[in-house]
Amino acid sequence: MFAKTKQFAILIDELALLCNTDNVKALQYLKTIMQRIRKYEGILGTATQQLLDLMIPEFKPYTSALYNLSSIKFILNPGEIDLNSFKSFANFEDERLDSLIKFKKGECYLFVGTHDKYKVKINKLPYEGTWYGKAGGR
Repeated sequence: MFAKTKQFAILIDELALLCNTDNVKALQYLKTIMQRIRKYEGILGTATQQLLDLMIPEFKPYTSALYNLSSIKFILNPGEIDLNSFKSFANFEDERLDSLIKFKKGECYLFVGTHDKYKVKINKLPYEGTWYGKAGGR
């Protein structure tokens, strides 16, 4: 168990890769971690570009908990998905969903807690090309 005096973070990229029948136990663990991590001065961060995978009915009890328990969310244009399913999964209001599907590259909603909602534009920083190159970080 973690000491309550140490701050730590668990970061998971490509969360959708865990959404298959071989990894249900991993999703159950992540849900449990998300429910308890703040008591130990920790954070759990997840990222995915495959929202459809998170909405698969057999994984939804775990993935929706990860989404709903997150205190900070960046939501970009979800692309070609069933908007009603996304609206239900993400608890989106109609007017936000209408504008979300029109967002261009770098535009997103930032949700902080349950009340603060912002439309933001994220721009590339001048040094990112040097750090990450031009091929998606490769």
